[in-house]
Amino acid sequence: MKQCILHVGMPKTGTSAIQESLYYGLADPAFRYIGLGQVNHAAAMAALFGDTPEKSHVHRRMGRSAQQVAQYRVQLLHKLDKHLATADADVQSILSAEYCWGMRGTQYERIREFMAERGYTVRVIAYVRSWKEWLESCFQQRIKAGDLSSFQVSPANHSKIDYRERIETLESVFGSEHVQVYKYDPSTFPEGCVVRHFCQQAGIHFDAGRIRRANDSLKLPAIQLLYAYRKFGPGHGTGATAAQDAWLNQRLRELRGPALRFHSSTVEPVISNVLPQIPWLEQRLGLPFTEDLARYDQGACIRTESDLFDFDPAVLAWLAAATHSRLARPAAGEDAARAVAAQMHTLRRSVPARVRMRRLVRGAIARLRRWRV
Repeated sequence: MKQCILHVGMPKTGTSAIQESLYYGLADPAFRYIGLGQVNHAAAMAALFGDTPEKSHVHRRMGRSAQQVAQYRVQLLHKLDKHLATADADVQSILSAEYCWGMRGTQYERIREFMAERGYTVRVIAYVRSWKEWLESCFQQRIKAGDLSSFQVSPANHSKIDYRERIETLESVFGSEHVQVYKYDPSTFPEGCVVRHFCQQAGIHFDAGRIRRANDSLKLPAIQLLYAYRKFGPGHGTGATAAQDAWLNQRLRELRGPALRFHSSTVEPVISNVLPQIPWLEQRLGLPFTEDLARYDQGACIRTESDLFDFDPAVLAWLAAATHSRLARPAAGEDAARAVAAQMHTLRRSVPARVRMRRLVRGAIARLRRWRV
């Protein structure tokens, strides 16, 4: 049988770098990144195998109706069937969607059966990240994506951090011999690169010069400004554009400072029920999985929402200069956060014409690529 590699993430384990590198740079003739006109196959996997795909966050964020999702599914089936039918027997196809990490076993079964009907076995590759690191990274991502307007450390889908349950579900559906799971730890990767590690484990020969980096993390001062805007800003969710969001994140990357860290007392209640998995995970992964939860407790770390509203005066001065407005006062508390939100709205709407045009061109190219697939 032919083989399809299903890369399921988990989220925040270098998935975007892997996807972009393979989508734009894969040249090994023994592998093919499935062409659905998308770098990330999340929307496709939700539409094809989700229980109620029109309710999935990926389609809700795109504003698709149930009818539009159904039409999209028909188009996807045609494209995917065409790819699978025409792929050579000795060429491994690749699908990548961190969305799949949170799927139920019945959805995995649909994927397995769908591929089997077309003569394919499925080989799963997944990464898991230390819990505290993952919660910090995911919290930041949800703020950037506009999915978080209140202080919530725990993920909406708690099964995402139940690593043993996730791994055992994948193994029960696809077979343990077809499931490869690795700890996301750049210190153990070739030259610290997750793309190199993924390609090495998959058997892909990949030109290092074509690797794409996708680290767009923000520092704590930037996260504080953005959180205040998500909570109190008048613009979010009322006519926001992708160009404005991209511009805002670009400006916020100018800010230096410590990384976002949670205090151990904030994290422990969230992960206490999964900590007993550590011995099992260490045996399964062959690497230490214990994490020092209190490592950053003496530094600038977040315990409660009020800590996010304690702004550095120098950062407030930067924001005032960037928006040609008065310095927000006081420098802490909800009143300060509301003032910050108003200034952030001004900054968000100040996208230069050249940036808007560049994004329009990129969008047109992406639509053309999807149309040609």
